Amino acid sequence: MGYMKLVILESPGKTQHVQQYLGKDYLVMCSVGHIRDLATNGKGRLGVDVDNGFKPRYEVDPNKKDIIASLKKAVSAADEVILATDPDREGEAIAWHLTQVLDLDPITTKRVTFNEITKEEVTTKINQPTVIDMNLVASQETRRILDRIIGFGLSAWVQKYNHSESAGRVQSPALKLVCDQDELIDSFVSETYYVINVNGHINGRECKLIFDSYKNNKDKIIDEALAKSIIDTLPNELEVVKVVKSKKARKPIIPFETATLYTEASNRLKCSTDAVASMAQNLYQNGYITYIRTDYTALSPTFTGPAQAYIAEHYGKEYVGYIAKAKKDEFTQAAHEGIRPTSIYRTPESVKGELSTREYQLYELIYNHTLASLMKPKEEEILTITIRSGDSEFHSDFVRTSFDGYSVLNKSDNDYTPLPEISVGDHYVVTEKDYETKSTEPPAHYSEGALTALMKEKGIGRPSTYSPTIKTLKTRDYIKSEKGVLISTDKGRKTSAILSQYFPQYVDTQFTANMEDDLDHIGSKETTSIDVLQTHYDEFQETVTKANERAEKQPREAPKETGEFCELCGAPLVYRKNKKDGTTFVACMNYPKCKYTRSENSAESAQNNQNLKHCPKCDSGYLIRKKGAYGYFYACNNPECDYTQSLRSRKKSYYKK
Repeated sequence: MGYMKLVILESPGKTQHVQQYLGKDYLVMCSVGHIRDLATNGKGRLGVDVDNGFKPRYEVDPNKKDIIASLKKAVSAADEVILATDPDREGEAIAWHLTQVLDLDPITTKRVTFNEITKEEVTTKINQPTVIDMNLVASQETRRILDRIIGFGLSAWVQKYNHSESAGRVQSPALKLVCDQDELIDSFVSETYYVINVNGHINGRECKLIFDSYKNNKDKIIDEALAKSIIDTLPNELEVVKVVKSKKARKPIIPFETATLYTEASNRLKCSTDAVASMAQNLYQNGYITYIRTDYTALSPTFTGPAQAYIAEHYGKEYVGYIAKAKKDEFTQAAHEGIRPTSIYRTPESVKGELSTREYQLYELIYNHTLASLMKPKEEEILTITIRSGDSEFHSDFVRTSFDGYSVLNKSDNDYTPLPEISVGDHYVVTEKDYETKSTEPPAHYSEGALTALMKEKGIGRPSTYSPTIKTLKTRDYIKSEKGVLISTDKGRKTSAILSQYFPQYVDTQFTANMEDDLDHIGSKETTSIDVLQTHYDEFQETVTKANERAEKQPREAPKETGEFCELCGAPLVYRKNKKDGTTFVACMNYPKCKYTRSENSAESAQNNQNLKHCPKCDSGYLIRKKGAYGYFYACNNPECDYTQSLRSRKKSYYKK
């Protein structure tokens, strides 16, 4: 007798939990991501027949053959198959690919999605199956084909003309953002200005005066003589000329979506967005938080109801806020709710022993952020005094927290000290006055979080692509991370510059944003895949043709030498990059003719030059290994020297013990 129902997930991290929730009547397995992809043969190695309606040719991932064999065996024994891959466009496509490889009917095979890996969610959704959304599948397939056409095309072009590794629809505009920011920083010219500092007290309260204007001019003071004059003519007592009382409500933060989570977490935890994505994925798979790839901030009523009850119980009814309506911008798909804990009763303290230190910090951030988003605003009373001295005007603010609201979660932000009693005509007593010289600062380099936020704002990519894009740019050595910020390399700038010159529309942020709109329109049946593919393909081919007519190949830069020599052939050793993972290794300059390589930090490095011995005959050359008619021997690499030596004699005499 077969299993009653077979459930196929995407990620192995969720399998055990889902199996536990569903029980013995189900068998839960996983595909471990995509099981097949576009082939890399045919015209342009695209895996797409562009002359026959852009028909794709798929090939199974050779590393997944055992997984597929196991899945086929389970399918044949099951009474029913349910596809439960991730709840996004990629997950929908994986589900469809599974039907093709496992000989399932894509029209009738059941499909479910889990927004969170909890018993309630899993058992509820498993009883509410739908079918595969073929419009989303068409949208994902179109994206994959376009990425292949544009990505392979641009990559081949920059490899030929600039010796760069790759370019692409998402990575290239993201790279341009970093390069443009760095160019602004490099071209920045600092200006000197002067800041007026005045300290004192009024009616028993110490406070600092903020300089506002001189003769109603609110610009920075750039004339030192004026700054000195303002300080020199400032009397020791100043009169209050205006008093204004006001109130301000500081709205709570909105729930996290992917970009804001990556931004906040990478800045707070001082780590890469790739690390944040990995930790968040683990939290999702293990049932702590909801699905992490989302661009929407709405929260499910099944969560907000209990959360508001929790706030009333633990903080008081007066702290229960309203549920703000989530806003959608032009790039928001709103396919999933915001990122939140799966249960408000699962406090950070209650799970501390279950998580690593970093995962705990991330969970605490998500939990407190979500809790704060459902609380009342923070309310403040503000007393602003205005003081004039001749042509100069100053102000000072006194702020009192009248109701802490959501900031009760961070009491250090609140000051409950009563506002002072101050009236027009009261005197401010100056105790300190001076001016200091400052210089304008250049724009800041982007952090990974800031770049993620900008990609979201500009519509570059989707939540699932933010972290992989940044990782690719670092792997390609187009950007590097230094002290928490991203800096473009010479290689990255040259790549971005040549793309901007010959393919300006493809590095423009609006292009990839418009393409994402096209893909969304396919998903909503507002347009067809063929129309989108044909339009973009024709435009791209025309651009490539024009670029080929105008561009000149850039000279290849010589690799950087290590200062050592190859012990096989005597040629200089150089640093090279692994194209797959971006790591640096050491190789012979004559590679691939000479096969000598080693890791960058290998212990061989210290011994390399010691092992290469000077020729005892001419003392100007090195002994290198050569192959002769009777095997290998050592010879001097000085072409004017004829010294040779057998392997055995060198081993005895020249290698250090």
